[in-house]
Amino acid sequence: MALLLWVQQHLIRRIAPEEYSLYPVLVSVAMILLISKSIFTGGIARYLSAARSVDDDDRIQSITSTTFAVNGVAAVALLIAGMWFSINIDRIITIDPAFVYDARVMMAILVASIALRLAFASFEMGLIVEQKFVLINGIELLSVLIRLVILLVLIFGVSTRVLWVAVATEFANALALAVKVVMSRRVLPALRFHPSLVNLKTAKELLSFGSWSLVGMIASRMRTTANPLILNQLAGPVDVSAYYIGSLVPKQIHATTAQANTVVLPSMTAMHSTGQTARLAHAYIRYGRIMSFAYLLVATPVVLLRQELVILYAGHEYLVAAAVVGLLLLADGFSQSYEILWQVASAKGRIRTLTLISVAIQSVNLLLTLVLVGVYDMGALGAAFSTLVTRVVLEFAMAATYGVWLVGTSFRRWLVDSVMRGITPFVLTYVLATFVQFFSVPTTWTGVFIHVVLYSAIYLATVFAVAKTEDRRDMRSMWHHVGRKLNFSQA
Repeated sequence: MALLLWVQQHLIRRIAPEEYSLYPVLVSVAMILLISKSIFTGGIARYLSAARSVDDDDRIQSITSTTFAVNGVAAVALLIAGMWFSINIDRIITIDPAFVYDARVMMAILVASIALRLAFASFEMGLIVEQKFVLINGIELLSVLIRLVILLVLIFGVSTRVLWVAVATEFANALALAVKVVMSRRVLPALRFHPSLVNLKTAKELLSFGSWSLVGMIASRMRTTANPLILNQLAGPVDVSAYYIGSLVPKQIHATTAQANTVVLPSMTAMHSTGQTARLAHAYIRYGRIMSFAYLLVATPVVLLRQELVILYAGHEYLVAAAVVGLLLLADGFSQSYEILWQVASAKGRIRTLTLISVAIQSVNLLLTLVLVGVYDMGALGAAFSTLVTRVVLEFAMAATYGVWLVGTSFRRWLVDSVMRGITPFVLTYVLATFVQFFSVPTTWTGVFIHVVLYSAIYLATVFAVAKTEDRRDMRSMWHHVGRKLNFSQA
């Protein structure tokens, strides 16, 4: 992550904002395509898992064959439409004439990558069905390393262009897809294509499930996809770049927590299926508290040192990114107490209601962003502030009402044990760190590092002070386990 951020800094300081802003804008367009493909892929893992639970290899082969046939046709259609869009991109999106060629190439690469992943989606599901999450994470890490190596070779060996970010990223993604397909078929040999097993009824069933997955994906991605496009049309390249810079750290942390949230779904499904309502409610509250502790451990030093970090990283030209990163981290940090509500809804089969509520909330967020950016000319700051309001006010209201009812707990218990206890270490650390900053403000990377260590130590001390007994017990156990591995602590 640190090396990738350094590469981004290298690009920021050496290319024009008009060129740098291309990538976040085009990725937002590509995200729309990724969201759309969920109608074809949303139900694959669920139905394959159901078939695998009863060892129905014929059903697995039928699902695989049907999805490959349907998705193959959809991928070809997507590729044709995407190439037309790439050729005519300057007529659809505002792009500096000097960078039209780069935009066309980048968009074509992104479209081809999405089409490839759509076509082979069913063949990479074996690792998920068999719950090989460690292997999946290993493949993803290898993909990041390959991406970084290719990017460094292109930037320092060929030229400094944002185009190479798309080339390196999608080449690494293609390699990761190939490895996942091979490994998935190895752990689940029934993932095979037989033309005779293509089933129209199965296709309708999967597309029906995928339709609600599509709506849910639209709701969850509406904000992150729309903001760069709105800024590109109503603000300018500097605001697009500033928002992208400000969202780099929040995106990386969110990607990590999202992966962790995925793992809890099987456990919550089992609790619901066996009628363990009280245990499910306790797990929801405790998980929200623990995730708040973990997320804010990383976010707190960044929020406190946001101006110094942005100045050192990107320069004074992008200082508004400091406000962006602060607002986005606060929004996501506060929402950790109800972040796995989607997993609970899926486990209980209530995804439709939550999806409709989410669509309404994100629609309000979209309108608020349009007003703040288009009418009040707040640029990247307006987009980030809209996100904060949406998550802290509207999504909190949803979690406090529908979420509490869905989980089967009381509002007071959730508010005290998950929300308030989860954010208390951040509040205490912020107050103490503000006092420290009256006497010491870092101006170098070394100074920033020292302050990060100091603030992290204060934060961990406050976490231990406010944590519940069961949390402290787990923290001691984890420390002793790590200590035995490293030989610096006695059990």
